[in-house]
Amino acid sequence: MSLRDEIAAKLGGVDNEYAIVMADALMSVVERGLAAERERADRAEAEQEALSGMRDEVLQYQREFHRLRADAERYRWLRNKAREELLYPARAGGEVPDLRTKWEVPMLICSGPVSGFRSFDEAIDAARGES
Repeated sequence: MSLRDEIAAKLGGVDNEYAIVMADALMSVVERGLAAERERADRAEAEQEALSGMRDEVLQYQREFHRLRADAERYRWLRNKAREELLYPARAGGEVPDLRTKWEVPMLICSGPVSGFRSFDEAIDAARGES
């Protein structure tokens, strides 16, 4: 016996036309309610997936921010340590003075007998005392 027939039987019998109409109406209401619940569940699942994607994106932006911030700190350190010096100090006082300048920056060690190769960023960090 189907659910519709069970409802009709309780409302007055399977042979009663009023009971059958009422059972059909109740089944229709139940089906619409189930469809609405499925739709809500699907929307909630889609929202969870979107939030998960957004969370991953935020974490990616956060990692990129920290990487760029570290690069900016390295550049600032190099800029603050750099000194402008004459390229050829002996020629500065000559008949035709050579007043070209160069930038002197701290020595950055990129490899050694024990430590192996260092990237440029790692060499700056080591010179800054952050290795």
